[in-house]
Amino acid sequence: MGNILMIDDGALVTSWLSEILRREQHAVETATDERDALELYNEHLHDLIVADVKVPQGLEMFGEVLRRTPHARILAIVGNELIQPDSIVNLSNTFGFVRVLRKPFSIEAFLKTVTAQLAETEF
Repeated sequence: MGNILMIDDGALVTSWLSEILRREQHAVETATDERDALELYNEHLHDLIVADVKVPQGLEMFGEVLRRTPHARILAIVGNELIQPDSIVNLSNTFGFVRVLRKPFSIEAFLKTVTAQLAETEF
């Protein structure tokens, strides 16, 4: 069981993925923009941040989170139209993403990735 911050500007995606995580007994907080995400991040310790890269000012937010907490774990969800395969490695190296998950993905792949990253969380 982990404490997860879910950030996505799409209410439907946020609701759907959050419900899946809650069914797996994770505590989930949600945000739809950078301001709300940083506010929640400052208020609570999260084991994992799951975020859509397209969130407005998303990349800047990741940088701010990592400046505050260099060991923060971030799972970036990206759409096929946004990032080319070779760019994923650069994003991961730059922003410290634990993993990049490309849309579309299965529920099983999502849960497996979250579970693996929570198992590796070191605070």
